[in-house]
Amino acid sequence: MGQRMDDVSLAALPVPPLWCPFPAELNPRWAEFDKRSVDWMNEYALYPSKEQQFRLTTMRVGELASRYAPVGRIEAVQFLSDFVIWLFAFDDAHCDESALGDQPDELARMTYELGWVLDTPQADIANGNLYATALRELRCRLSEIATPLQVERWVSSVKAYFFSVVAEASCKAQKRSPSLQEYVLLRQRTGSTETLTMLTDVIAGCELPSADRDNLDVRALAEMAIALNLWHNDILGYHKEKKRNSIDDGLNLVDVLARDQSCSAAEAQAKAIALCDRVLSLYLRLEEQVSQRAGAELQCFLAGMRRMIRGDLDFSLGCNRYLNPDDPAILPTTFADTPSDDSSVPAPIPAIQWWWTRLAPSTSSSQHDSG
Repeated sequence: MGQRMDDVSLAALPVPPLWCPFPAELNPRWAEFDKRSVDWMNEYALYPSKEQQFRLTTMRVGELASRYAPVGRIEAVQFLSDFVIWLFAFDDAHCDESALGDQPDELARMTYELGWVLDTPQADIANGNLYATALRELRCRLSEIATPLQVERWVSSVKAYFFSVVAEASCKAQKRSPSLQEYVLLRQRTGSTETLTMLTDVIAGCELPSADRDNLDVRALAEMAIALNLWHNDILGYHKEKKRNSIDDGLNLVDVLARDQSCSAAEAQAKAIALCDRVLSLYLRLEEQVSQRAGAELQCFLAGMRRMIRGDLDFSLGCNRYLNPDDPAILPTTFADTPSDDSSVPAPIPAIQWWWTRLAPSTSSSQHDSG
């Protein structure tokens, strides 16, 4: 389905200011959340080396959680912060920077067992796996602060994340890069952002009705928010991936666009930014349409999506994980005032073109139609 990997420029790419019209927000208790998450990580020893322990300790996951949740239930924000550090620890130890990252068979076995931990936390099947033990604690804790439906949604999303990392490992094992279409679908889950969206209403202390969660307009907004989070992450983390990954697997939006459109990494970066801006422009239009009929629970969810899009950008621009202090990335210190592409023409990626179909004719026809 994809082409075999070719070399893409490894040179550090300066990242220009990115566009995001949402305001920055931060929970004033972020440092408390961060310290508790680091202590929790150390309790379970969720790191394969002292180097990884240091990286996780200095990442400021409490800040990321507090940008996603500048307000909300304290115990839920702490759960989010602890789960985020678990995700980063799991990713570093078993996916991006580990030997298991290109061993789909072994990764499938491990994540299958983790799925059982999520489904039946009463069963003791950790077998000395500290990541499984820590995940079991998270699962049990969530049951105390969330409704059964919220727990079910979160569990399903985490299992989907596990399935996606196995699919990603398959690409690495075959030493091939996915097509643009395949990558966009894969990236929606490999970044684990979907799992965090399932906690938005938990943090707010309400339950998003299934009629809202399953509504196609809301699903489109959620998918766009997730995509923007992860595509921005690809752009800002490009330098880190090139410097820290032992194998240049090409699983980054910039690399995939460079191959798909036979252009340089710098040109692909510009195309990636334009894609983000076009989707964010659509997001704003569709969100306005949805907000007109949204109840209180859906309004909370929409606010959470906005905070996630902006919060991840603010966090990434100041996080050592992406700044890579040993060999610094060149990241922007300001935001762009306007989008580089605000066209209402659907992006040329079939898997996501349905997002544009959710706009009411009066909303879409008033926007630009140039490609």
